[in-house]
This record gives sequence, C-alpha cells and structure tokens, in this order.
Amino acid sequence: MYYPVAIFCHNRPEHLNKMLISLGENKEISETIAFFYIDGKKDSDESNSVEQTIKVAESCNLFKDKKIIIREKNIGMQKNVISGISEVLETNESV
Repeated sequence: MYYPVAIFCHNRPEHLNKMLISLGENKEISETIAFFYIDGKKDSDESNSVEQTIKVAESCNLFKDKKIIIREKNIGMQKNVISGISEVLETNESV
C-alpha cells in the first residue's frame, strides 16, 4: 500500500517542476496518488506565476492519480498545509 503525497505550492512553477523531476526518480511514484494544493494569488502581480504553477501540476503524469485543489484566494501556507493534510487524512490513514 502506498500513501498519498500532498504537494503544497503557490507561485513558483520552476520549484514545483524541479521537485516533480526529483520525485520521478522514485519507482514507487507511479503507484502513488498526489494531492496538489495550490494557494491563490495574493495580488494581480502573481497571476502569471500562479497560472504557470497550475499548468505544471496539470501536465504532471508521474502519479497513479492526482487531484488538484486550487484555492480561489490566498489563504497562506499555514492554512493551506493544515487544511490540505486534514482533507487527505479524512480518506487515508497517512499522508
């Protein structure tokens, strides 16, 4: 049994891409479900970088399955992580 992976991101598509490349080196990744939690933009200056981050997540095909949760507004890292982990644990025994 493989536990799901929760990935928290915001406005750094290049960092997300590098992390996904690194995760792709694990042979078990194709049996894993990923939950992408993408925090919303803080202001209009972040629109492009948040959209690019979403595109990186959408184009990822490493996982058995993936769910992309896009926050409509910026809730901050702490709330994004706490609520994301809580959501995943509602249906999984670990994350």
